[in-house]
Amino acid sequence: MKKMKEYILPEEDSLQMVHVLRDGVDPAYFYNLSNRINFSLEDWSSFLHLSGRTLQRYKKENKHFDTIYSERIVQIDLLYKKGADVFEGTEKVPLYKGSN
Repeated sequence: MKKMKEYILPEEDSLQMVHVLRDGVDPAYFYNLSNRINFSLEDWSSFLHLSGRTLQRYKKENKHFDTIYSERIVQIDLLYKKGADVFEGTEKVPLYKGSN
């Protein structure tokens, strides 16, 4: 399996983050994040305003996400990482997946 691209937090290198967002998030990174924070495709569909089928197509075609979706994916990842830092561990991060 191909090694997943590691993303750098913006406070460490904001120029790198701009490039990551312009290039788009790799589907492997997205699915790894999804497994790590235990979000389903339905959850992501709601957060990204994309259909589940479109998310599956990104994976099948190994297509990078468009910038607008990449921004949201990275925001959720950064929020989760910040929560893990604040709560001293990922198992303690409360994830609210309620309706808008």
